[in-house]
Amino acid sequence: MTNKTIPYVLGSDSITVYLKGKPYPVNKQAHTYPMVLAAVKANDVTALEQVINIRQGIVNNMSKNTKSVRVEGSKIFYEDREVTGLIASRIFETIRLGLDYTPMTNFLERLMKNPSKRAVDELFGFMEACTLPITPDGCFLAYKRVNSDYLDCHSRSVLNKPADLFTDTDRVDLARKQGKKQEVTVAVVDGVTTISMPRNLVNEDKDKTCSEGLHFCSYDYLSSFGGARIVVLKIDPSDVVSIPSDYNNSKGRTAKYQVVDELELQGTLPATKIQDGFSDKYNKKPVVQFPVKPVAQSDDKLLDSSVRYIRKCIQTGAATVAEMAKQFSRSPRTIRRIRDFEAYKDVK
Repeated sequence: MTNKTIPYVLGSDSITVYLKGKPYPVNKQAHTYPMVLAAVKANDVTALEQVINIRQGIVNNMSKNTKSVRVEGSKIFYEDREVTGLIASRIFETIRLGLDYTPMTNFLERLMKNPSKRAVDELFGFMEACTLPITPDGCFLAYKRVNSDYLDCHSRSVLNKPADLFTDTDRVDLARKQGKKQEVTVAVVDGVTTISMPRNLVNEDKDKTCSEGLHFCSYDYLSSFGGARIVVLKIDPSDVVSIPSDYNNSKGRTAKYQVVDELELQGTLPATKIQDGFSDKYNKKPVVQFPVKPVAQSDDKLLDSSVRYIRKCIQTGAATVAEMAKQFSRSPRTIRRIRDFEAYKDVK
C-alpha cells in the first residue's frame, strides 16, 4: 500500500480499495474500475465513496429482490456458480449507470432453470455472439425467416403468424388440428401466437447443425437462409435446447417460442434491426381474447376441444353462458352443466 489517503492493493487483474477498513475488490473488467482508479490517483475519498456507495446500494437492493443472483466484489454469482462474459458485463453496466438491472437478473434466473447444463453454456455463447435484446421479464428476442404464407420454410406445416394477423381461416385450420397428435403445436394463448413441441424431440447435439427443433437465429444468420418474411420471436431461455456449432453460434433450436411481430423488409433483410438492449415492446399484458373456436361436429356430441373452449370462455369472462349456448346450439342449462363439470366429466 503506497497511498496515504486511500489504502489499496493493486493486483494483476484487480484493485482492492479500503474504506473505513472494509475492502472493496474491483476487477479490471468491471465498468467501475476506471472511476475507482481515478479516485485513488487523485486521492479523492469523496469520489471513491460515491462510486462504492452507488454500486453497493444497487447490489444490496439486488440481493433483497433476487434470491438466487448476488454480487460479491467484482464477481456475479447465480447461487454458487460464477457468471462471466456478456451476461456479467451487462449486469455490471446497468449497476454502473444506475439503470434497472431486473431484465438481466430475470434473464439469468430463467436461463438457470433450463434443465440442460449444455444448453445453458451454449446459450451464453449465443448471447455473447449475437447481442440480442432482453425483455423486462427475462426473455430474449430473435429472428426467424418464413415463407410468404407464414409457414415454416422446412416442413411448410407450422404457421408462424403474429396473432393480430390471424384470419378466420387460420383459426379454423388450427381448430381442425385440435385433439390430433401433433409433433408441433400452434396456439393463440392470451392473444399471442405460441408454438411448442416436446423438448425431448428437439435435437440437443450442437454438431447436428440442421436437425429437429423450433429454429431461431440472429441478424447475422438471416443472409444465409431464404424466406419471404421475417418474424420476431420471443423466447424463454429455459426452453432453449441447443446452439448449432456452425455459423459462429448465430442460430439455435428451442422447444417453444412466441411469434410477436413481423419486420418490414428492405430488399431481403429487415429495414430496421430489432433494437439492442432491453426491450419492453413485447412485454405488455395481453387482453383477454376468445380462444380458437373448434370446428363443429357432424353428430350431436361435442368435441373435447369444444368442451374445453366453452369452459375457458366462461372462466375467463370472454363469453357468457347465453353466448355459448347460442354459438353451439345448446340450452343454457346444458352449457352450465358443462361449465360445472356435471356434463363431459371425463374432459379435463
